[in-house]
Amino acid sequence: MNAIPVALFVRVSTKEQDYSRQVADLTAHADKQGYHIAHIIHETGSATKRSNVDRPELDKLLKLCKTKVIKKVLVTEFSRLGRRRSETPALMEAITEAGVSIYAHNLGLETLLANGKRNPVASIV
Repeated sequence: MNAIPVALFVRVSTKEQDYSRQVADLTAHADKQGYHIAHIIHETGSATKRSNVDRPELDKLLKLCKTKVIKKVLVTEFSRLGRRRSETPALMEAITEAGVSIYAHNLGLETLLANGKRNPVASIV
């Protein structure tokens, strides 16, 4: 049985911050679940000060999702994807529409259920 390919998406707001804890937490979860970490995408910069179109790391993530290279995106919390209310829900929707589940470690919650259907609890969050 092949391990599920996943991408870790980690973000910090400033160059002085470190994302090693995020990587360690998500790697531990991936290992526990038997996932294959296919990509680790690091981003530095405020997600409130930059539009998603100015975030090349998001482009890379979306390409991995749309080309079915990965099955899941692991983040420590949904806010790592973005903080703009005008953009982050659309980003999450694009990832989910591509059939890729987003796992938020702090909540232990995925946007898709094991059967591929949307998780109704995740839509509330």
